[in-house]
Amino acid sequence: MRTLNRNPVTEETRERARVLRKGSTKPEKILWRTLRAYQTGVKFRRQYPIGSYIADFYSPDLALVIEVDGGSHDTDDARSHDLVRDDYLRTCGLTVRRFTNYQVCHNLEEICSELAAIIESQRK
Repeated sequence: MRTLNRNPVTEETRERARVLRKGSTKPEKILWRTLRAYQTGVKFRRQYPIGSYIADFYSPDLALVIEVDGGSHDTDDARSHDLVRDDYLRTCGLTVRRFTNYQVCHNLEEICSELAAIIESQRK
């Protein structure tokens, strides 16, 4: 398990994470139910603050961040922001994997297969 202490998390970011947990989108709820029910022995946290960012899902065991991207991520500004954010998370030693709302709602089995492969590769 990695310790994330590059930039401390502010109380404002912690509070925003609490609010986001209460207002999850439908695709986030679907993926969260799946991650919680998935019997892998790997723990995931949802809306987890890392520095000034909040990861949709984070596994400290895998050093993995999973993001569920809705339509708001389709603009040039949002893509640019996501690149900066992903770069920061990678400097923290994390792997970032993004899925769209559509993928979560229509290809959940594919996502589960990919996560199973990531988990298996970590165990080797």
